[in-house]
Amino acid sequence: MLGINLFANYFPLKWIVLSAKPEVMYNWYKKEYSNSNIKTTKNHFIPAFSVGGGLYLKPFLLQLNYELIQDKYSPYGHDIFFTLGFMF
Repeated sequence: MLGINLFANYFPLKWIVLSAKPEVMYNWYKKEYSNSNIKTTKNHFIPAFSVGGGLYLKPFLLQLNYELIQDKYSPYGHDIFFTLGFMF
């Protein structure tokens, strides 16, 4: 999988962060079954747009995020997820 994204962080207070991250990924998928001659190949683009919020404890960003588009191939799943970032 290969992806590109942009992100924006907003700090309403110096220790609170709100973020938005639009992203597009390209997935190469190939599966071969050993018991048969069946081969599956799926190549596709995956859109994602995650939003979140959390704490900025210099230099770390601790956030809870949610992916809004909910594409069935999204690596983020359908639940809230945690991220840990480092800002220097």
